[in-house]
Formats: sequence, C-alpha cells, structure tokens
Amino acid sequence: MTENLSQMMAETSITREELLVLAIRGARVTLGWTQADLAKASGVSEVTIARMEIGMISPRLSTFLKLRVTLEIAGVEIVDNEPIDGMTIRFNAQAIAECQERYKVGRLVRNARIEGRMQTPPELPAQGEILE
Repeated sequence: MTENLSQMMAETSITREELLVLAIRGARVTLGWTQADLAKASGVSEVTIARMEIGMISPRLSTFLKLRVTLEIAGVEIVDNEPIDGMTIRFNAQAIAECQERYKVGRLVRNARIEGRMQTPPELPAQGEILE
C-alpha cells in the first residue's frame, strides 16, 4: 500500500505542499466552511486561501501554520506522513457533531427550496454553535 502511494505521488508529481493544501481544503469542506469562513477564523485572506487551493500560489509556512491551528481549534487534526507519504484528517466528536448539524440544516434548506417553500436561505449556525 505504501509503495503504491509513493509510486502514485511520483507519477502524478504531487508535492508534500500540494498534499497539505488538499488536506486543508478537505477539512474545510467537510466542516461545511466556505473559504470566507476559514479566512475569518484564521486571519488569512480569502483571496490567499482561494489562490492556494487552486494552485496559483505556494503558501508561506506562516500561512500553513495559521490554517492548521485554526482547524485544530475547530477539532480537526491533520496528521502528516500517516500513512507513509500521505496525510490523515481526524475529526474530534465536537467537529463531527457540528458537521452533522450544518449538513442537516443544509438539507432542510435545499428541500424547502425544491418544494418552493423558501425564497431566501436562513442563517446557518455559526461556527461552534450547535442547534437543538
């Protein structure tokens, strides 16, 4: 398995930096955060996050650290080199509960729009806020 991942990375020329950017984006999307949400929480500009995610820029180490710390506060841990030459994204129980709530609200909004009961979306729960 490890040999296959190493070989795949070599064949596709994925760098460690690109892999970390993919992990950060994956964590952001799974949390239900927009680029604007991550920007607000981390202090990194939305433009920088967008450019980083599409590969237009190579982020500085300080940018990676800000994003990583922000995700850790939200309950997400990005583990480098697990598996070897890969990355693992771990979510704690609070982060999982927040994801579930945001997705549940999103489904309700989507269904209401489909059924024509809603013209404008309601406010989604704030970061860290759980609805009863």
